[in-house]
Amino acid sequence: MKRMDAFTTPLPKAWQRVRLGDIANYLTSNLSAEQITQQGKIKVYDVNNFIGYTNTTFISDKPYISIVKDGSVGRVRILPPKTNILSTMGALIANHKTTTEFLFYLLSNFDFKNFTSGSIIPHIYFKDYKEKTIFLPPLNEQIAIANILSGLDHEIISLKNKKRQFENIKKALNHDLMSAKIRVLKK
Repeated sequence: MKRMDAFTTPLPKAWQRVRLGDIANYLTSNLSAEQITQQGKIKVYDVNNFIGYTNTTFISDKPYISIVKDGSVGRVRILPPKTNILSTMGALIANHKTTTEFLFYLLSNFDFKNFTSGSIIPHIYFKDYKEKTIFLPPLNEQIAIANILSGLDHEIISLKNKKRQFENIKKALNHDLMSAKIRVLKK
């Protein structure tokens, strides 16, 4: 099977060539880690996890995509509605032309190298990558694509969990065999 060449293969009729900035709105946060408390109304996330609360405003009343803009630039994930993020991240909110899930998978496959600046700590700025041209299928196809990729993500997680279980079984069996707790030859 030949790899699709985006410059010579014609787009399917219903697909559109659009700019990233045409399908998503970008917001930032000014929250620093020092402003996070153990109690509050709004959950706050850093680049990896939920880290605490704030009583400031939330980013969006629907799920949105957080994107790391300082450091490990370009890492994306979907965050729940009515939450906030630290200032090292930005938020992309899908507009009526796309779905959050499709936008997430699109950005997961996005190469931010050409949009990175800074030598010690890399940075990306939405003003630079919002002009990137992307191929946008109709909404029903976006949903189908996102569902397929989400199903694969769930399968990968399941297989990783099974692998971890087998590694634990092997570790326990290794211990029992090496300590003669379990004998393999009859006396």
